[in-house]
Amino acid sequence: MCSTLDATRAFVFAYSQNLDRYEACARHVRQELRALLRGEGLRAIVTSRAKGLARLEEKLRRREAERGEPYATVADVTADVHDLVGARVALYYPGSQARVSRL
Repeated sequence: MCSTLDATRAFVFAYSQNLDRYEACARHVRQELRALLRGEGLRAIVTSRAKGLARLEEKLRRREAERGEPYATVADVTADVHDLVGARVALYYPGSQARVSRL
């Protein structure tokens, strides 16, 4: 069993070794969203990102404190993290929100 530091650091290290894949995923999602919105005639600014290493470790340390117990294994960390890649759609016209949500 890993100690708190070991499980968290091991997860962050594994993530760092695959960061290029996460960044590629973020770019792909951004491109797909842009194409979908453009195809529907909707104007929007679409951004995406892979979570940065420092922010990830910060978040994990905060979650450990909130949980009141350390992560025992890398699998525990993996099960608790859901947002390593994110995308944002900023609309020019708020009235488009319902259409975008349906898409």
